[in-house]
Amino acid sequence: MDINNIQRDNGSLAHFNSIKNNTEKTSLENKQQVDLNNQDENLNEKLKNATEKLNNQMEMLGTNVRFAFNEKLNEMYVNVTEKDTGKLIRKIPSEEVMKLIEHFKGVIGTIFDKES
Repeated sequence: MDINNIQRDNGSLAHFNSIKNNTEKTSLENKQQVDLNNQDENLNEKLKNATEKLNNQMEMLGTNVRFAFNEKLNEMYVNVTEKDTGKLIRKIPSEEVMKLIEHFKGVIGTIFDKES
């Protein structure tokens, strides 16, 4: 029996175990990311439903406030309109702020090499 071969085999086994552990860790991280994405989708759906309910309440109250959901940003916003003409008086957050948010999300996605 050659002792050198035994030592090499132990090194190969340790390397194999290291690769196996890294693969399992990556698999777990991927599963966690999928779970987070599913949670985000559920939250977005709940927010859409909430905006519909809020708008129904606003109509019943006769107000000129309407809620909406931005799909790109996954954010809610509020429109205040003129009651008689329907002309937009104010958007909260403003259109400029929403464009900035979209831009920064893209930059963050690029920096961290994630989907923006």
